[in-house]
Amino acid sequence: MVECSFCGRRAVHYQRTAGVYRCDRCFVENLEKRFRRTVAKNNLVEPRDKIVAAVSGGTDSVSNLHLLAQHLEYRKGEVLSLTIDEGIGGYRDESLPVVKEKSIL
Repeated sequence: MVECSFCGRRAVHYQRTAGVYRCDRCFVENLEKRFRRTVAKNNLVEPRDKIVAAVSGGTDSVSNLHLLAQHLEYRKGEVLSLTIDEGIGGYRDESLPVVKEKSIL
């Protein structure tokens, strides 16, 4: 079993760029930290912004939607998701409820 480089729990991800292993908790914590840093560094979100996020249904775009929704809640902003359901059976079944939950209509 490979251990997390930070807390010693079972690692679930190896970050090649940093040469470290991360458990699920440390992975999420690092992802959230990098998201916040990127948003702040590039001045991407202002207080009370309204943002439309395109969501494909994959884990990357759903994760981005989740992070945006959290960040905009803190900044008193709003996020609206945009997704296209092509009707392909089984393709968006798991992500569509998340998209609807994170959207402010």
